[in-house]
Amino acid sequence: NTCKYPLHVDIEIFRGSKIKNKPLTPQENADLVQHYLTVLRLRKDKTLRNHQPTEWELLSHKEKLILACYHSHLREEENLEALITLQQFIRENNEKKEQERLDSGLLLRTRY
Repeated sequence: NTCKYPLHVDIEIFRGSKIKNKPLTPQENADLVQHYLTVLRLRKDKTLRNHQPTEWELLSHKEKLILACYHSHLREEENLEALITLQQFIRENNEKKEQERLDSGLLLRTRY
């Protein structure tokens, strides 16, 4: 089964003046569809043949699990550190507000 369209054919070829004025016949349409299905299959096959696995893909299931647990632990530590920092900021802010409240109370008492 040979296709009359080369693999590198572009759809623009089929939009030429000959085609613009006359729609494709059902057979021409079927041939064109079949051609592009073949092109897509060949591209997919080429991509699969040339695939270079990533470092992650080369790891065993156990190694992936160990790395996932390690990174999860790191994220948990980072989250805890952020929470501690936030709580410290809130505590310092509350202490500052309390001190300002006390200072303003002293000012009011000294005026009267």
